[in-house]
Amino acid sequence: MKSEMRIWQRMKRWLKFLADVPAGVMGLPGSRTTGSWRNGSSGRGKLEVFGKYPEFIDTDPRLRRTDGYQISADFMEIRHECMLDSSYVKGRKILDMGCCVGATGAWVLHHGATFYHGIEYDAELANLSRANLEKYFSHDRWKVDTTSVEDFLKSNKERYDIIIASGIIYSFFDPIPILNGMAGIADSITIESVNPFRARDSEPRNVLSAIRGDRALWRSFMEDTPFMVLKIQPMMRGVEAIRYRATVPGQGYLKGYMDIVGFKHVEAVHDTLESRLPERYNPSARFALRFDKVSGRQQSQGFLAAMNNAE
Repeated sequence: MKSEMRIWQRMKRWLKFLADVPAGVMGLPGSRTTGSWRNGSSGRGKLEVFGKYPEFIDTDPRLRRTDGYQISADFMEIRHECMLDSSYVKGRKILDMGCCVGATGAWVLHHGATFYHGIEYDAELANLSRANLEKYFSHDRWKVDTTSVEDFLKSNKERYDIIIASGIIYSFFDPIPILNGMAGIADSITIESVNPFRARDSEPRNVLSAIRGDRALWRSFMEDTPFMVLKIQPMMRGVEAIRYRATVPGQGYLKGYMDIVGFKHVEAVHDTLESRLPERYNPSARFALRFDKVSGRQQSQGFLAAMNNAE
């Protein structure tokens, strides 16, 4: 209850601030730091994982897509290094929700994870994951299931040390049951996602234009204010982009809700990604948050369940 009160108090302060700020202040926020990575090149030499296992990059549809950001071996190496360092994954059982072609599986198994479980709704991508993993890793260390996240969470009976949910939390009309499902089966959760409002967004102008010109203020708004945005969201399906209606939770919302269900935010992951990959990870683009379990607390209902129970 105290955590919920803190969230609402922060929201009230922001709403009061936005009501007092004069409209018409325009501008785009920059990233916190500059880095060496640009257009897939970090200036690094040997690629420890994705140089050794190139299929996990070569078969990824994001390598050549034209709508949305493109990946590279260098980018994927740095991103995984920041989110899933070797000391974090060694000896752990890991669930990857939305595994694409299995690159995260290659990373964690290479670094000593005891078991990797990939979940992928797209059958073609799931088959690529299996083919890629089969080439390099023993069958007793991994499996990939072709199913949706919702169906998996409804039927799953296993527990995991770590869940990685990269590029999926903005795929649902109601993300609360997904967050509850993950919180109930894992000790640590890393969520990689997009900020609800990005630099290229033009709406809602009356709210965002008032703070976009102030970088520190924009950062605070995107990282700490608990809100979600219902919007038409693009998502890649193979090399094609599809569009759908979804609720996109911001960083502040995820931090607040995960605190309510007993998970503490680990600051280092987000800060390291912004430092190493500033073009992709900044308040106007993407983010990644890690949460470690500290206690078991009561979970809230999702939007749809709450509405149904109220009728």
